Amino acid sequence: MRLGRGTPSKITVAGYEICGVSVAAVETCLWVPSLSLAFDSGRCPRGVIGMRYMAVTHGHCDHIHGLPLHLATRNLQHLPTPLYFLPAPIKDDVHDLVKAVGKLEHCRLEMDSVSLKPGGDGVEFKKGWVIRAIHTQHTVPSQGYVILQKRKKLKKEFLGTPGKELARLKKDGVEVERVIQTPEIAYTGDTKLDAIRESDLFRKARVLITEMTFLDNACSPEDAAQFGHIHLDEIIDNSSLFCENEHVIFTHFSARYSDCDIQSAFTRLPKDLREKSIAFGIGA
Repeated sequence: MRLGRGTPSKITVAGYEICGVSVAAVETCLWVPSLSLAFDSGRCPRGVIGMRYMAVTHGHCDHIHGLPLHLATRNLQHLPTPLYFLPAPIKDDVHDLVKAVGKLEHCRLEMDSVSLKPGGDGVEFKKGWVIRAIHTQHTVPSQGYVILQKRKKLKKEFLGTPGKELARLKKDGVEVERVIQTPEIAYTGDTKLDAIRESDLFRKARVLITEMTFLDNACSPEDAAQFGHIHLDEIIDNSSLFCENEHVIFTHFSARYSDCDIQSAFTRLPKDLREKSIAFGIGA
């Protein structure tokens, strides 16, 4: 593994700065500074300390074991208490992990968390921004997330209505606006491709961050699926799944691959997908 792949990278897509590091079985932690939101904790890279919110996909150590350090460091720096979004099946285990670290350090770590269940309405974690959980398929309980921007839009029947008239209608209790939620950023975490196939929100998000763990014949697509991961060949054969995404960020490449291996693999992607895809942390 190239040493640079283990250090955080930064890219800007669709107006969002996305930072982090993602190497399969080593460390995965990505964050969006403008939303103060992280996806998974990895080993707690320095830059993620500033993120107030963290959405955890599953309990594998390369994705979660930095969480207690994230919490403890924010406490030490007197930053606002972070809020963690967790899959319901692992909530108690994550709290136990934090308690165990607190016991080792002879301190009390207070953890705030919300269990998000796939299919639910989600939570408005920041004014105008909603996070929802989406079912994924890995070897342990897992889920991905979609971030939706929440906005009000004038109802069709009131288009062209003068401002003073709209104000009067609102004062009279008439609902002249409707709330719309636009999927902006989606993050699958570790999963089989079926999770994207089965989720409209994954497929419609402006920016989709997903995995591509295996690239070659050393691990077949069938074996990759058994491990709860996605193979390049599956992406190629199912490229139409990504036709509505504006950008697709691929992460979680196996440490066995070099930058050159990954860049070469990307040339095999169909042109339409290749032109809007990014191999995160590669060639940076």
